[in-house]
Amino acid sequence: MINQTVLSNRRAYGDLYVRLMSSDIERERAQNNVWRRRDCLQEIERIKLDLLDTGVCSESRAKSVVEEFMIPLVGERQGVYERNLETMERALEEQNKMSGEQLKSLFKFAQGAAHVWDVHEIGLARQERSLQEKLEQSKVSHDAADKEAHLDIIMDRMRQDATEKALKDSLTRALEMLDKIRHAYEVFHSDQENIVKQYPDMVKSELNNYDEALCKLFSLDRNKPSEQTREATQDSITPDDTIVEDGMVGKKKSKTPLQKPVKPEQTDVDADCISTFLFYNIGMYQ
Repeated sequence: MINQTVLSNRRAYGDLYVRLMSSDIERERAQNNVWRRRDCLQEIERIKLDLLDTGVCSESRAKSVVEEFMIPLVGERQGVYERNLETMERALEEQNKMSGEQLKSLFKFAQGAAHVWDVHEIGLARQERSLQEKLEQSKVSHDAADKEAHLDIIMDRMRQDATEKALKDSLTRALEMLDKIRHAYEVFHSDQENIVKQYPDMVKSELNNYDEALCKLFSLDRNKPSEQTREATQDSITPDDTIVEDGMVGKKKSKTPLQKPVKPEQTDVDADCISTFLFYNIGMYQ
C-alpha cells in the first residue's frame, strides 16, 4: 500500500508540474505581447520624431508613413510571433498528452509490481505470525510449572525428614522428578527446533508464489529463456576451423549450421530486465 501511495503522489506531482508550467507559459506570452507592443510603439514614435526633427517630411507625411508602412509591419511581425507561440503551445500540449499517457502506463506497470510486492509482504508476515503461534502453542503444551512446583514440595519434605530412610525416599522422588523435568525440556526443545526448521520452507513457498505472480504479471516463463539470452549463448559458441586428432591438425570435413532460434512472442516488457529484477528480489531471501 505504501508503494501505491508513493506512485500516486508522484503522478499527481507530475500533473501539477505540467499544469503550472502551462500557466507560466501563458502568462509569459501575455506579458511578452504587451512588452513588445509597447516597445514597438515607442520605436515608431521615436522614428516619427526623428523625421520631424531632421525636416525630412512634414508631420502629416510622417503620420501617413507610420500608418501605411510601420503599423502594418508591426502587426505582421506580431502575427508571426503569435503563430510561433501557438505552434509552441500545440507542441507542449502534445508533449503533455504523450507524457500523461506514458505516466499512466508507467503507473499501471509499477502499480501491478507494487501490488504483487504488497501481497508478498503480507504473505511473509502471515508465515512469521504462524511461526510465532506455533512456538507459543508448543510452549503452553510443555509447561513444566506443575512439575517444578511438585519438586519444591518434595524438597520441603526433605528438609523436614528426620530419618535416613525418609531422606533416601525423598531424594529418590526428587531425582525422578528432575528426570521428568529434564525429559520434558528435551521434548520441548526438540519440538521448538522442528517448528523453526519448517520456517525456511514456509518462506520458500511464499517466494515461489511471489516469483510465479511476477512471471504471470510480466508474461514470463522461467522454463523458456528469452531470445536475447539464446542469441548471446549461441554467439559465444563459435565452431573451430581445425580439429586435433592424435596430435595431428586437420580441417573439419563438415560444419553443422546453427539453427536460428525461434523468436518468441513479443511482450510489453523487456524480458531480460524483468528476469534480472526477479533474480535480484528473490536472491535477497536465498
